[in-house]
Amino acid sequence: MSKAPRTKPIDEFRAFVQRNIDTLELDENEYIGRLRSAGVFRNVADELRERVGFRHFARLIKEGVFDKRSQPPRARAPRKPSLARALREAKKAGVNVAAATVTGQGVALTFGERAAGTNQQDEVETGYRNMRINAKGLHWTLVKLADGTRKIYYYAWRGGPRLVGDYGSPEFIASYNAAVATRVTAPEGRLLSLLQGYQQSQDFLSLRERTRVDYVTQIKKIEHKFGDAPIKALADPRTRGIFLGWRDELALRSKRQADYAWTVLARVLSWAKDRGKIAVNPCARGGRVYHGTRVDFVWSVEDEAAFLEHAPQQLHLPLLLALWTGQRQGDLLRLPWSAYDGEIIRLRQSKTGARVVIPVAAPLKAALDATPRLGPIIVTSTIGRPWTPEGFRAQFSVACKKAGIAGLTFNDLRGTAVTRLALVGCTEAEIATITGHSLRDVHSILDAHYLHRDIELAKSAITKLEMGYAKRAAEGAA
Repeated sequence: MSKAPRTKPIDEFRAFVQRNIDTLELDENEYIGRLRSAGVFRNVADELRERVGFRHFARLIKEGVFDKRSQPPRARAPRKPSLARALREAKKAGVNVAAATVTGQGVALTFGERAAGTNQQDEVETGYRNMRINAKGLHWTLVKLADGTRKIYYYAWRGGPRLVGDYGSPEFIASYNAAVATRVTAPEGRLLSLLQGYQQSQDFLSLRERTRVDYVTQIKKIEHKFGDAPIKALADPRTRGIFLGWRDELALRSKRQADYAWTVLARVLSWAKDRGKIAVNPCARGGRVYHGTRVDFVWSVEDEAAFLEHAPQQLHLPLLLALWTGQRQGDLLRLPWSAYDGEIIRLRQSKTGARVVIPVAAPLKAALDATPRLGPIIVTSTIGRPWTPEGFRAQFSVACKKAGIAGLTFNDLRGTAVTRLALVGCTEAEIATITGHSLRDVHSILDAHYLHRDIELAKSAITKLEMGYAKRAAEGAA
């Protein structure tokens, strides 16, 4: 006697749903029990029941959306579906997906308009792991953060704006869509095509990330003002005057930002000229609007003492590091304990790539040795975490105001270190060895900004003059 063919659980369940889909007279416990016996998304059955609703999921079963996953997974890892398949399943279910969130446990679909009978937005765990978002042109880079950890930064396209939010989150998808929406194909023969071409070149992509972000900010200003300008007009002598007039308008708000925008425009046009796209760069040798001086922006010994007296303890070490090493804020905030061996600090400057070896002076050594090592980074906040540049800048500014120090910033400490080294008789080569400046930069700093008004140098010069006259008078008398 032959046995009757065994009905698959999924087929049995589909028949069960078909008999009851119209009346909806199903007991939820029986519904979930049959669902689990069928092995359909066993790990999210309760989630689907609670969030999607019975009628919606019953329709999915009826339409055979889950046929290929009718058996529960075994020891092997689940298959990685594509975003397109997830969207197809949502389309079969009669819903519109507003966003997709990738988590460690699966993918959450945020529904906008739901099938009949529902009108609220819910997030539904699909049970998929490692969902891939097939965003055309998506670019990513792996960067090392200040605390030594590594993080992936995503960009809308190579050279495009950086996306915000976790990968696959609604914020991430929204930022990608916003970036793509603003990216238009530049018509040939327009300045916009040069601006976009520069952002795809190695001249731009080889810049540091922070520099690229700043450049994009200025390029957006240029696109808004001159994006539709014909490239042929660049050869007209009047174009330079138009660009200068635009810079003057920007200077009414900020002279430094006006110079920065001009510099970026000049660099883009220089890149285009080198590649034969234009014959003339009308922004070449445009000079500057801002002519500031750092003569009066040097930390005195009194300023240093006042800061150490009134500033919170966690800001003392950054001040001493800057004064005794002459390094930039960004490099000091990222300086790890591994760079300090008890006698010497070794680091590579992020801006120039220069490697510097700095013997640690006694006051700085005492401060470093007394600092508890709360993590891999030397300079930390009150909770033992590395500072963000913005957070540190804000706290340092508050501390300066509390100490009664006006007009001075942390960046001025680098120039102060150069000045102090010069005042004690260090040569330009010795100063450059410590701070990482080139000899030309050290000379420019000392010549243009600091030393020509320093009272100590003036006193030294007068003392030498008096001694010279006294010596000559003595020789004449003899």
